[in-house]
Amino acid sequence: MSPDEAQLFYRYHLGKAGWNEVVAAAATPGSIRFQKAGFMISVSFYEGAESKTSINVNFAGNYDVRWAPKYDAAPIELVFENEDTVIYRTKADLIEIETTLLRKMHAAGWTAYARLHASHNEQDDGRDLEFLRNGMTMRVSIGRFPADPTSYNIQYSRFLTANSIPIPPDSGFVELDTSTQPLLVATTVMDLVQTREFYDKELVAQGWLVREYGRSLKDDHNWLTYVRGQQDLTVGLQSLPTGRTLVRVGDKLEKYSWQLAKLAEPATSDAAVVGIEAADFPILNELKSAKFDSIDKSIEFTMGSMPLLEVGELYTKEIESLGWKLEGAGIKADDYVFLTFVKEEVEIALRARMTDGKSIVNIQGDGLLWTKELPGGRKVISYETWLRINHHPASLDLLDQYQTEMRSIAEAVLNAEKPE
Repeated sequence: MSPDEAQLFYRYHLGKAGWNEVVAAAATPGSIRFQKAGFMISVSFYEGAESKTSINVNFAGNYDVRWAPKYDAAPIELVFENEDTVIYRTKADLIEIETTLLRKMHAAGWTAYARLHASHNEQDDGRDLEFLRNGMTMRVSIGRFPADPTSYNIQYSRFLTANSIPIPPDSGFVELDTSTQPLLVATTVMDLVQTREFYDKELVAQGWLVREYGRSLKDDHNWLTYVRGQQDLTVGLQSLPTGRTLVRVGDKLEKYSWQLAKLAEPATSDAAVVGIEAADFPILNELKSAKFDSIDKSIEFTMGSMPLLEVGELYTKEIESLGWKLEGAGIKADDYVFLTFVKEEVEIALRARMTDGKSIVNIQGDGLLWTKELPGGRKVISYETWLRINHHPASLDLLDQYQTEMRSIAEAVLNAEKPE
């Protein structure tokens, strides 16, 4: 079937089902859109291999992205907008844009979240914020406008979420994963009884049935069980010393949640700590520069056009000179090098790969220590990273404290860059 014939097929069947075609002012080539009772369907057609047509049908929900709140603390220039995407530009600093949008989106019923089961990617000059509202995720990307570095582009995109979970309305920031099943770590100002009543009401409204088997109601914690079709769901509630309630949905959350992770015991003064401080790790490129990620505990840098095998030999010699031993032969190839160095019971792993003709080196392992201040001093970081580093509960309650601290750092960096 040709793309034109496929379009006729969908126009006929969707029209027969009561969907009305929407004629957009700037229609995307090869796509048609339909609307019914506020809900939207878009269908795209692509010429594939062997004269076959590829068809993508997307049920887009009933939320128009143009309804989402925009940054308004400075003038904005609208670049593009339709039901699916909004792009605008503004001249403002990143701290102000991020904190303003976190507040405004929450006031509009959206909950910001950090992803469980996912590595954290910090950007020095940009932010990727994600929000959940009912069964929809809104992604807000903030990045510098290349043609004018004093301006930021802000883009909104929305996606349906199959495994959403009700979130207490006061929980402005949570840890969440909806990729395969609902996983959640959140805190709420509601007490244990109020939080239990909230979940019983909201989950029943979403088609879940309260299940008495496995349900446990104690003075300081509850386990609430529900069933919907072939799915089981357990919501754990725990009273906190602050009077708030901790909400957790899912298993093995301690492995991925900064809120539930146990902090490492501080080393005693007479105990020798084995390892290399990340701040002191030898960076052997020409600029002596690297990207330090204190969240994922990794260092990454480029060695320019140096062949990977030479990079491996150089670092083997350097790290062994510091008292470490190469474990086994490792992997040594022209396009990939993987070496592990050990000392007593800790290790440092070196991975090197070729990207666009450059050798990229990544260093990780429990042999890297992160107690010393990193090169370049303190930097402006995202609110999520700030919460993670300080092991604060995920919420928006500390936005003012975050802003004050980040502005202090930004001013210190600016003053250090001024010529004497």
